[in-house]
Amino acid sequence: MIAVDWGTSSFRAYRLDAAGAVLEQRSAAAGLIACQGKFEAVLAQQLEGWDDPLIVMAGMIGSRNGWREVPYVACPAGLAEIAAGMVELATGSLPHRRIFIAPGLSDRPAAGLPEVMRGEETQLLGLLDELPGAGPHTVCLPGTHSKWASVDGGRITAFHTAMTGELYA
Repeated sequence: MIAVDWGTSSFRAYRLDAAGAVLEQRSAAAGLIACQGKFEAVLAQQLEGWDDPLIVMAGMIGSRNGWREVPYVACPAGLAEIAAGMVELATGSLPHRRIFIAPGLSDRPAAGLPEVMRGEETQLLGLLDELPGAGPHTVCLPGTHSKWASVDGGRITAFHTAMTGELYA
């Protein structure tokens, strides 16, 4: 399997074994901004030599500005809800592969503004097995749009974005 984190400014791909261990990885400055209208060609180029039949992509590639917009899944959500929201792509130049884009998450708290994330939800799902006990836990995902996420019982229950990167810049 190949896992791809395709964001606005970067492309990162990971070739995984059956247990999920990383066998190889690649990255390029081939984010959405640089690839408009050429997503399939860029994916084929970046994965040259990797023949795995399954590709799962997450991040801004599923946004309105990405390859195909994939609707958000509402919190609380875990692996089952996110997997159910995945969308399969039909491609011309990669016919021997199954390619999926994972949805992002939305959180609509009773008070405050709605929140969204694309890509961080997959990081959180990968972390769930490492957390002690069922929760609740608070997880910080640092970055340009840092997220503070609440996780409980194997599900992402809520999150909040802190505009740290923009403020620093």
